[in-house]
Amino acid sequence: MDDRPAYLKLPGLVRITIEGASPKDVLAVAHELTACHNITGPSTPHPIPGEPGVSIWQYGYAATPDG
Repeated sequence: MDDRPAYLKLPGLVRITIEGASPKDVLAVAHELTACHNITGPSTPHPIPGEPGVSIWQYGYAATPDG
C-alpha cells in the first residue's frame, strides 16, 4: 500500500505552502491566489514546527500542454 499523500501520487497535482508571520498574512495571500488561479482554498493556518510563524497549504493541478 502506498502511504504517500495524494499530491505525491497523482500526476499534475501539487501542494503549495505559504508561510508568514501571522494567520492574517498567509490567508490574505492564499485568498488572492485562489481568486485568480484554479486552486483549492487554504487549509487552516498551523504553526511551523521549530520556527516562528504559521503556514497554510493549497492544492492545484499543473497545466500541461496536452490537457
